[in-house]
Amino acid sequence: MQTASISLKHVITESSIQNLENFLSGQEGIERALLDVKKGEMIIDYNHEVISLSQILTLIEHQGLCIS
Repeated sequence: MQTASISLKHVITESSIQNLENFLSGQEGIERALLDVKKGEMIIDYNHEVISLSQILTLIEHQGLCIS
């Protein structure tokens, strides 16, 4: 298991945060996704043998968020 810390721009609402966390947590290989609103940072625990960091970044971008 690996942990990634990803900085996000323009996190909008609590519901969009919860939707993103739920969406990512539901993806195969992602164990946990939590967003720290104050820091604008998402912490993701994932199995790098199942999903790559690049794939995770693409999933986040497809949800309409910008990675800084």
